[in-house]
Amino acid sequence: MTTFQIEFFAEPSSTRAGRTLRCSRERALDELAGRSIWCDVEIPAFTTTRRLELPGDAPLEELAARLDVALAEVDRDDIVLLDDALMALMAEAVRERGAHTVWLMAAAGDAPAYRAKPITRPSASAVDAYVTSWRDAVAALIPSSDRITVKAGPDAELDWNGALAEVVAGDRHDTVGGMLHVRPAVAPR
Repeated sequence: MTTFQIEFFAEPSSTRAGRTLRCSRERALDELAGRSIWCDVEIPAFTTTRRLELPGDAPLEELAARLDVALAEVDRDDIVLLDDALMALMAEAVRERGAHTVWLMAAAGDAPAYRAKPITRPSASAVDAYVTSWRDAVAALIPSSDRITVKAGPDAELDWNGALAEVVAGDRHDTVGGMLHVRPAVAPR
């Protein structure tokens, strides 16, 4: 059974609401601490966001060399946001390095400028989660833990960090026979 969770972050109207908001922010930052988020689109984030540029018009040999350089910089447990077919080519190699792969899905309607353009969908085995944003919300779909989580509110940074923290916390779980099993930390050969 899929778990669906919505967390709405409003301006705190009480001391308790302020503590809840602060705890949510700290929990997300703790989960993302020490990780780089690699992407070639702008997203709001408190954590280190590093630009991963792969020009699609480069000759194949140059592109292969750039892919090797980009992969050498990705560390274990980093997050790589994939948003087009070229980035999707890296998904399996990124997973083998122990990083988290997240496919940015385009949102319908009035999605913000930092949303991704879907050119193709990578294979499900190479992607840990799918993330989309619209208006004041960010949703993360995490197939391995059979969970959908939505973070919403006026603070886009908190929404994105919360959604990515949920991905990191839940993407290495498998549900087999109704039980939760941890996926091995080392990629299978």
